[in-house]
Amino acid sequence: MVDTLRALRRSGLLGLRGLRALLAAFRDEGFNLMALSSLARRLHPHATAVRDEREAVSYPQLHSQARILAGRLASACSLGAGSRVAIMTRNHLSQVRALLACSALGCDIYLLNDRIGPAQLETLCQRYGFALIVHDADRPLDLAGISAMPAHGEQGDSIDRLSRGAETGFRRMRQGRLVVLTSGSGGQPKAAARRPSLSGFIPPFLYLLKTLRLAEYRSVHIATPLHHGFGLAALCTSIPLGATMHLREHFDAPAVCALIREQRIEAITLVPLMLARMLETDAEALRSLKCVMSGGTSIAPSLVEQCQRQLGDVLFNLYGSSEAGVCILATPRDLRLHPDTLGRRIVGARLHLIDPSGHPVAPGMDGQLCVRSGWSTGGRGWIETGDRIRRDSQGYCYLRGRIDDMVISGGENVYPVELEKLLLQHPAVIETAVIGIDDPEFGQRLCAFVALRESHSASAETLTGWLKSRATRHQVPKEIRFIDAIPTTASGKPDKQWLARVREATS
Repeated sequence: MVDTLRALRRSGLLGLRGLRALLAAFRDEGFNLMALSSLARRLHPHATAVRDEREAVSYPQLHSQARILAGRLASACSLGAGSRVAIMTRNHLSQVRALLACSALGCDIYLLNDRIGPAQLETLCQRYGFALIVHDADRPLDLAGISAMPAHGEQGDSIDRLSRGAETGFRRMRQGRLVVLTSGSGGQPKAAARRPSLSGFIPPFLYLLKTLRLAEYRSVHIATPLHHGFGLAALCTSIPLGATMHLREHFDAPAVCALIREQRIEAITLVPLMLARMLETDAEALRSLKCVMSGGTSIAPSLVEQCQRQLGDVLFNLYGSSEAGVCILATPRDLRLHPDTLGRRIVGARLHLIDPSGHPVAPGMDGQLCVRSGWSTGGRGWIETGDRIRRDSQGYCYLRGRIDDMVISGGENVYPVELEKLLLQHPAVIETAVIGIDDPEFGQRLCAFVALRESHSASAETLTGWLKSRATRHQVPKEIRFIDAIPTTASGKPDKQWLARVREATS
């Protein structure tokens, strides 16, 4: 409790001025994203809020622009409480403006992957009946019966254009929902919806504020997409703290390294593949980082040790999902002791491991992780994450693979993540992704795609021989394919569906 109070005092949220600003923000806006912006403009009037590749704005400017935009969207698009708005853009300032404005209007906001395919987008439009889709200008939309507005553009209406001028006023509505679309079965996204609430926001915020020392960092680069739960959480915690949020539309390791060096950025959210590429590109440029928040997927022990060796004790691992929110965290000390751990549960989250029949598993055994917390979308119910976890006697959790990634090879259950961790221990391997493939003898086998470090060489035979003394017989891949770099999804994770298509087309 003492550490939490100290962290709140450093953030400016504790004390007479902070409490007055907080009450005024809730009075003016209700509890939504706009309230966070209203709080920040009062407590941090001179701080830069967002800096993207086009421009930079202060917190008062951001708040004013979002209010202007809300009034224009209410009149031009008839948006109000319950209107369903899809925001389908890359990370930039106008995306943040649209989020704040639509939240102020009480809209239900659906955050879509900007890479979503036309057929999938049409299915979502039919399912949810969007009143408006906000999109990037380089992807024009033509959907019957649905209004679409580009984020940028000088001709006609656009988000940045409608954010200028005089405020026209709008009627404050009830709070809407924030909906993150996650990967569903059969490739169909499923909605993880939550309505902003104090009871859902404050417990994880206070825990992260204390444990990650967030109030100490004045600048953060959110490299993870804002349409992803991890990126959205970074936005929602950075605004009330008055941190400058640096956004880029695309991840490019040399450009991000240069940005961190030039702006002396102190904190970053990313996925492990981004971290690996940045350390390989220019680790020296990352010296200003005091907090590296990795999430979205498991991080290999070899990458943990490389980061510690080159940057010191700055790496935190955050585990969660769009439905469950953040529920497990590993500190630098945890990762020193156990480089392969996800961490331990955060205060307020409950964890439960079950077998395929839904029964609890014994301590030290593998089971599917189920989560319950006050900030999850499941309310009081348990959320099945689909991740296979082992928890030791000290409460440390270890990822053993995705339930739906399991490959049955010769009657044995094999998980690609286990082979990926082994391959990343080889000095020549910088990136890898493993998929399951059909096999006439074993039913299924593994296929490993491997990217090698510059100035290193290795053959499939060399890697296979190296693995045989370290992996079980069923973990040794049937095929090893070399690739320049592992392709990624919009969230920065390995794009295994693309790899599976390439493998099928070239077999």
